[in-house]
Amino acid sequence: MALLPQELVDAIVHEIDDVPTLKASCLAGSMFREESQRNLFQSFKLNCRDRKRLDGLRTLLGESSHIGSYVVHLTLGHLSDLDTPDVNIFLHMISTSELKNVRRGHITGVTGKFLGWSAVLDFLSHQPLHKMRVTLSNLPADVFFRLLATAPVISFRSVFFTQPIDYQMLEQQPHVSKLRDLALERNTKPIVEILVRPQLRDYTEHLVRLTVVCAQNTSSKLIFATAGTLQHIGFDIRSPFSLSETFLIPPLPALRSVEFFLYFSWLDTHFDLILTVLDCSPLLADLAVSPMPDDDLLIDAGLLNRLDTALVAHPAGPSIRWRLNFVENGGRFVDFVGRVQRSMPQAHDKGRLLVEA
Repeated sequence: MALLPQELVDAIVHEIDDVPTLKASCLAGSMFREESQRNLFQSFKLNCRDRKRLDGLRTLLGESSHIGSYVVHLTLGHLSDLDTPDVNIFLHMISTSELKNVRRGHITGVTGKFLGWSAVLDFLSHQPLHKMRVTLSNLPADVFFRLLATAPVISFRSVFFTQPIDYQMLEQQPHVSKLRDLALERNTKPIVEILVRPQLRDYTEHLVRLTVVCAQNTSSKLIFATAGTLQHIGFDIRSPFSLSETFLIPPLPALRSVEFFLYFSWLDTHFDLILTVLDCSPLLADLAVSPMPDDDLLIDAGLLNRLDTALVAHPAGPSIRWRLNFVENGGRFVDFVGRVQRSMPQAHDKGRLLVEA
């Protein structure tokens, strides 16, 4: 029987996306094993709260060291749950394994004191990281600033600091940052308050993409601090406390694209923000609205008319994209699209009104 070319086998295995089938494929024969293991272990979670599982993963990485090289997405969970002896075992595991191709990292659930931060950050600094995510964690300030140097794309959610920040000491240290894309989700106000300080501007001087939660009105200060370099902004207006105060917008000379995440029923309330960003961005090419459906999809035709006029009058000729996620209700979807097209006739006629589902 003629054997299939290895390239074809690898291509077939690469399309498998469920764990049981991948496990079976690992056992099916040598020609399936490597690509199956590569797919199976590309995402790896070291949860320090589950000691039994952690011991099993440590054994796996020790006995089958090549598996570490397959890990592309690594999650480090609940590091502060480790006892002091276990910290050293954990640090030895990650430093001696073949974990060397991590492109995406995630640290989560560090709610107490962790003595191994320096070694973990050294480990991360030797990875080809593109994206780093930190959630549900309490961080020492020096750890936070070292994290800013780990990857060009970083997101934070529910991150707080374990002690008051010594700004004078920080300002005397060299500021190293790869940061080009920053997403600040909910409960990140302390981070905003740090990054808006002029003395720490080096950390954000190359920032071109920023996503902020508009319920945190201090986020406006961060937009002001980085306005000169920003090419994309995402405004998250999905909190009931969003824009409880005036959300000021500076001139945005480099902005090329913007996206608004909000609920349909709040669209009318926050329409002025959309028009203000449009007015402040002379190079804007793409305006996206990602509305979350709620009880109804009614939208003020008069407001859409105003937006239609502003889009057509804009010197850069931007398009508007409606990103809709309720396509399972076909009649509802078609009705909404029809109403938007009728309310924005100029953009529609010029091919600058787009709908994505």
